[in-house]
Amino acid sequence: MGFRFSKSIRVGKHMRINLSKRGIGTSYGVKGFRVGTGPRGTRVTASIPGTGISYVAQGGKRSGKRGAASTARQSLHDLPSDPLLISLQQLTDEEFARRQLIAPMPADRSAFVGFIFWMFFGLLGGHRYYFGLKRSAVIQTLTLGGAGIWWLLDLFLLRKLARDTNRKRTRIWAETIAGMAPLSSEPGEA
Repeated sequence: MGFRFSKSIRVGKHMRINLSKRGIGTSYGVKGFRVGTGPRGTRVTASIPGTGISYVAQGGKRSGKRGAASTARQSLHDLPSDPLLISLQQLTDEEFARRQLIAPMPADRSAFVGFIFWMFFGLLGGHRYYFGLKRSAVIQTLTLGGAGIWWLLDLFLLRKLARDTNRKRTRIWAETIAGMAPLSSEPGEA
C-alpha cells in the first residue's frame, strides 16, 4: 500500500486549493454542490446534505487533439458490428473524410451538461429535452417531474441517457454516411 498526500487550503468562503501527490487543483462550491478541476480533469459533486446520497460526474483529462475523421471512426467502434459498419470501415480515409465534410458527425451529448439541466430545469424535464427525449420530457413537464420522484430517479440515469443518446445519434449519422454514393476527387471522374 502506497503513501497518499492531500492538503486542502481554504481561500475565501467557497473556494479551495487542493494539493496532492498528482498536482494542484481548485474547487469551488457550497455545501451540497462543488465543482473541482485538477490533474485528473473536472469533477462535479452534488449531494443531499445529511443523507449520504451524492452524484459525481467526472470529466476526463484531454490527451491531445485528434482529427475529426479519426474521432468519427473511433465512435463507430462503440456500435455493435453489422454490415453497415463494416462497409464504413472499408472506406479509405480520404473517402471517409470527404463524406464527413458533407454530413459532419453530430457532437456528443454530455452527461455533465445534462446534470446542469437536471439541477436547474429537471422538474420541467429540461435534461430530457437536451437528450432529445421529447415525449418523456413533455410528460415530465406536465407532471412536474412525476411530483419530484421521476426527477430524483433521473439523477441516477443521466449517464445512461447520455450514452444511449450518443449511440442513437452516431447510428443515424453512420446510416447517412453509408448511404451516400461514392464521391469522386475530380469533377470529371465517374
